[in-house]
Amino acid sequence: TETVFSIAKGGGYDVFLRSFAYPYVSNFGNAIQDGRTHPFNTLWRLGMHSLVWPMFSPGGLQHQATTDAILNAYLKRIEQGSKGTMFFVHWNIPHDPFIFDRHGNKLSRAVLTKHLIRRPDRMAAYRDQMVGTDAVLGRLVAAMKENGSYDEALLVVLGDHNIGELGLDMTRVPLLIKRPGQKKFFVIRSEAGTIGLFDYLKGYLASGNLDRSVLLKQAESPGS
Repeated sequence: TETVFSIAKGGGYDVFLRSFAYPYVSNFGNAIQDGRTHPFNTLWRLGMHSLVWPMFSPGGLQHQATTDAILNAYLKRIEQGSKGTMFFVHWNIPHDPFIFDRHGNKLSRAVLTKHLIRRPDRMAAYRDQMVGTDAVLGRLVAAMKENGSYDEALLVVLGDHNIGELGLDMTRVPLLIKRPGQKKFFVIRSEAGTIGLFDYLKGYLASGNLDRSVLLKQAESPGS
């Protein structure tokens, strides 16, 4: 089966992967040079987050540790040199348990435990997670700019689902793309699917070609 990982390997790229929960390494390991999956905490996964355990180790603490582990691994790899590398991450943020405050700082153990007893407003907490997630992605971009790899990099940020309980459409998620050499941004008001995105990435990984027509056919409008 053809995957972005096998295509990248065939195109001469090294694949660096960090993921949360899903078995990318066991499924696609033959095409991944450096990969690791961070598992769910067993007690959290089995539902004991509603009992006494969270008082000693709230699920948010593991969420924070996973976020930091993935971020630090990426920062170290970028610092070592990222030329000829395809980076892939399936992150656990901004998925709950929510771990950031409205300033994007990590919540303390005391606050995480308090939130298990008295739930905060879900929409407000989710917005806080977006602030924290933006800060995490900003650190990756800053590291790429520092080592000179940002300008010629292709960056793709994609959500896998929305949060339906907040009234958000589960089938509509953000898709952000920064093309090599791109200096200005555009807002494209159109729908794109994962099959089109796969073909878009396939063209780039196999031959360096970026054909937007396979992704969508709606004209772009300048962002403000």
